[in-house]
Amino acid sequence: MKLARFFGEKLIIRAVSEHRIKKKLFTTMVGDHTLFEREVTLLKHIDHPNVCPILKVMHNPDREKIYFISEYMEGGSVPIGIGESDARGYFR
Repeated sequence: MKLARFFGEKLIIRAVSEHRIKKKLFTTMVGDHTLFEREVTLLKHIDHPNVCPILKVMHNPDREKIYFISEYMEGGSVPIGIGESDARGYFR
């Protein structure tokens, strides 16, 4: 993740390798869109105080990367792989 500024607003840019996203998401169609496009649309429209919204998703096929741009949230991210008792401390 990288911190960026855009017209004074703090943003987070997260780059994900295409290889980490299952190819099935890119090839399976649901109506006129792939499963990946559908998931991104859903993520962009989530409106919840505990979820940091995704503002934009960009694809760079030359680097085989997908970039997720979201708002910067103070306090950092929630650690991954923590135990249940530790998680309770974060979510109380």
